[in-house]
Amino acid sequence: MGQSDDPEEGQDDSLHIDPDVTLLTLELVLADAPSLEERATIEATYNALPPENRDGFLRYVATSNERLRLMERDPLTELYNRRKFGIDLDLAVRKVNRTIRAGNEEDVSLIFLDLDYFKNVNDAHGHDTGNRVLREVTDCLQKNVRPTDDSVYRLGGDEFAAIIRNTSKEHGLIVANRLLGGLRTGSPLWYGVTASIGVVNYTGHIPLDNTVDTAVRLMPLYADSAAYFAKTQGRDRVCVYEPGVTPLKQ
Repeated sequence: MGQSDDPEEGQDDSLHIDPDVTLLTLELVLADAPSLEERATIEATYNALPPENRDGFLRYVATSNERLRLMERDPLTELYNRRKFGIDLDLAVRKVNRTIRAGNEEDVSLIFLDLDYFKNVNDAHGHDTGNRVLREVTDCLQKNVRPTDDSVYRLGGDEFAAIIRNTSKEHGLIVANRLLGGLRTGSPLWYGVTASIGVVNYTGHIPLDNTVDTAVRLMPLYADSAAYFAKTQGRDRVCVYEPGVTPLKQ
């Protein structure tokens, strides 16, 4: 094959986008943008550029989006990772506080899931099988949350989390039980893996301080404590964090 005259070709870049690809469209780039605000900025910039510069701009944005995706995604399951979880929880808490200050009500629920007996799968069947189970668990979790308001994360190992936005304490519990039910009826390849699930709801008021830093620090502790309490109570169940009742995980 003849060599392309494009000066970008041949550069050493693991995220290189083939300059011969002409099907990279504005719609595709916008679909991969991480937020509505960034989509608006990208579209406005694209429209303001001369036509001869638009293709290079799209390649630049697509490469940047891919770098961000790699930073925020768990490589095995392709769920959001712990880094992205911290960012999203902070944003969700801030949104609740803004809504309250505006005189409205809005809650966010945090769900922690700790798989039961997952170590036995790795020990008995090997890590390849364990990885397949984690991917199938991921599919189950994603099917049981709302694609627009909720997000699922792999925090590491066999620990997962879900942020449930625009919700209530009752709805957060419903989602947690839906996740539990989905795991109970999951693939037979899961070798009996279930989950201990903890839930905490944030309304901007007690039991969580309405400051962002405090809430973001305490919500994972409370949800993790509730999941651990569920495990001590027999596993394969949901526990809601109740202040003064649910023991804090040490």
